[in-house]
Amino acid sequence: MDKYRSYHSRAYTLIELLISLAIMAIIGVLAFYGIQDFNVNQAVSDAQHNFISDLRATQNQAALGADGVNFKTVWVNTGSPDQYTISYTVPLSNNLVSVTKILPTGVTVSAPNPANFTVCLANPKLTGYTTGQCGNCAVAGSEAFFACNNGTKVDSNYLDVTFSRGSVSKTVRIEGNGMDISRIYALD
Repeated sequence: MDKYRSYHSRAYTLIELLISLAIMAIIGVLAFYGIQDFNVNQAVSDAQHNFISDLRATQNQAALGADGVNFKTVWVNTGSPDQYTISYTVPLSNNLVSVTKILPTGVTVSAPNPANFTVCLANPKLTGYTTGQCGNCAVAGSEAFFACNNGTKVDSNYLDVTFSRGSVSKTVRIEGNGMDISRIYALD
């Protein structure tokens, strides 16, 4: 009889197995939703950081004017909220060169006002901007500004651009005065 009890005391009962399976299921569900939240947050962060990187690279290219281009634009259209476009006109030939950047799946870009906007990145050594040189941001005979919507000034101090997916959102702030962009950084 003692041999029988010692053998069964080393085995697990059905209740112990069910409790263990329930604990493992709870841990699995928590891990699944944690990974989903991480993936959404990472996609929005990637879009935010790529936008900042693209703006800074475009700003540097315009500031150097090495390719003969003194104005470059970054354009966002809410008709296509999953992308933004970097463009410039090649001197002499007047050919428009555009590169469209597609955001990660489900991520959208927006600004509070206006919905469609252009950020103008100009060579700071230039003066005398005219209409059409930078996506209609530089208006002849009036103040030049770095962000606009069809020639209408967005804000003379900053523009917030928001990337979002579901409940996760991250913001990029572009600060400047006139045609000079002083800072491009993430708020979140």
